[in-house]
Amino acid sequence: MSKEKKWDWTDLCDVAFKTLKNKLVSAPILSYPNPNRPFILKCDALDTSVGYVLGQLNDDKEYDIATEVSHFREPAKICNRERMLSSAHWYRGI
Repeated sequence: MSKEKKWDWTDLCDVAFKTLKNKLVSAPILSYPNPNRPFILKCDALDTSVGYVLGQLNDDKEYDIATEVSHFREPAKICNRERMLSSAHWYRGI
């Protein structure tokens, strides 16, 4: 893409965009939590960010309920284990 080239948004593009938008905001992409099922918390940590995915199993399939990523202004100066623990603690505080 460039400023000189005209964007050609067709009806097919519109249908594809609306389909994708609908699928990104509906189950199984995101679902409501079921308090009667156990939760799954996956955390990841890098020098520059931490993140998590909160999910649940339903009929042997994992569904995501919430996701979050937080970026640091400066690289963290702690070991990976401490970063992972801080991401779990950070999630708990929300």
